[in-house]
Amino acid sequence: MVAKTMEKLAWNVPLNVSTLAVANVTLLPFIGPPKDAIVKTHEIFYKAEPEPQQVPDVVPLWVVILAACAGALIFLLLVWLLYKCGFFNRNRPTDHSQERQPLRNGYHGDEHL
Repeated sequence: MVAKTMEKLAWNVPLNVSTLAVANVTLLPFIGPPKDAIVKTHEIFYKAEPEPQQVPDVVPLWVVILAACAGALIFLLLVWLLYKCGFFNRNRPTDHSQERQPLRNGYHGDEHL
């Protein structure tokens, strides 16, 4: 049974549903048609009970906004602390010509590239 059909019939009360299967034997393997008609039936009864629909949990909007602001504040505090500690300062090498020594083949580093 499809759930939508059950909702249309009775959405709040249990339904008694039965299924009937009928088998009619018309030909037996290696023997041919049976002398007497063979008809077998089987019926299944079950009770379909509707389950209550679950309501999804909703997070209030103020909680989302407060969490986003707190996260941004913590991030800015971390960046400010790293800045104060000198994490973003770049240590550039000094460009003094007397510190450069010529290489064995006479070139001065990558000046000729």
